[in-house]
Amino acid sequence: MAMQGFEVARGMELSTGLARAVQIAPDGTATIFGDRVRTWREVSDRVARLSRGLSDLGVERGDVVGVLSGNADHYLEVLQALVRTAAASNPLNIRFAYPELKYCVEDSRMRVLFFQQAFGSVAAQLKRECRLLERIVCLDGPGGPWQADAEYEALIAACQPGSDQRLEADEVAAIGYTGGTTGHPKGVLLTAANIYHAVCSMLWTGWGEDGSSALHVAPMFHVSGWAATFVFTFLAGPQVFLPKFDPAEHLRLIETHRPPSFVLGTTMMQMLMDHPDFGQRDLSSVRRIIYGMSAMPEALLRRAMHSFPRAGFVQCYGQT
Repeated sequence: MAMQGFEVARGMELSTGLARAVQIAPDGTATIFGDRVRTWREVSDRVARLSRGLSDLGVERGDVVGVLSGNADHYLEVLQALVRTAAASNPLNIRFAYPELKYCVEDSRMRVLFFQQAFGSVAAQLKRECRLLERIVCLDGPGGPWQADAEYEALIAACQPGSDQRLEADEVAAIGYTGGTTGHPKGVLLTAANIYHAVCSMLWTGWGEDGSSALHVAPMFHVSGWAATFVFTFLAGPQVFLPKFDPAEHLRLIETHRPPSFVLGTTMMQMLMDHPDFGQRDLSSVRRIIYGMSAMPEALLRRAMHSFPRAGFVQCYGQT
């Protein structure tokens, strides 16, 4: 079994992962984003405070809260805080055009939106034009000409830890919007049980062991990105967040943090192996590569298998 001592049991839920991480590795590294490093004890405290902050912003059980952000450590914290608040997350696709974003906000009846400064003008416009969107919270500082209702770090600092509201198995934990080749994106309702059992299947198929590190390269707005944060939280290992895919940085971080597995798209694999640094880095830690988003040509797959001779390859077909 990939995770020692783990089994599905009645009463277990998504918030169990963070509780387990704090129990077995309180002072172990939890998140790494650039030079910012936090332990599981710190992350747990911040998540508990953020859950109270969400309540102070008016978020109630069953409400929808959005995230408009690139990959970063705060993504994990927001997702965990929403589970603790028994609210649903709506990770917004940062590549959507404004009309698509507006549709997703209105269709999901979103009440609060967390955003990075890079998307500040979009967040402000969404608040002006979407009737039910009541609060916008800036994730990375108060800067910019827009008027955020709160600033992320200040919100956490001002709150005492809130209690775990225990998201029930059949309650909606996330809404994922499909890419949609025709018409509007479709909002898919994912219950806590959906996500929890998907996490279990990933653990059982060998994504890692207790303490395994993880590199988050896939975009966090995609189900393959944000769901992986729950997987590796259960494993209580370091989670490294790359703002965006960069082959040279990805290779450096594999050598530095030695993850046993990672998830990436077919095009990313091509870029990784074509990079000049590919043959110069120690990639021997990699035991499993999960790929998808498009079919991998046989020639590319054979090349990848030769380049990562100790790794098993798993093609994932993901449906939001």
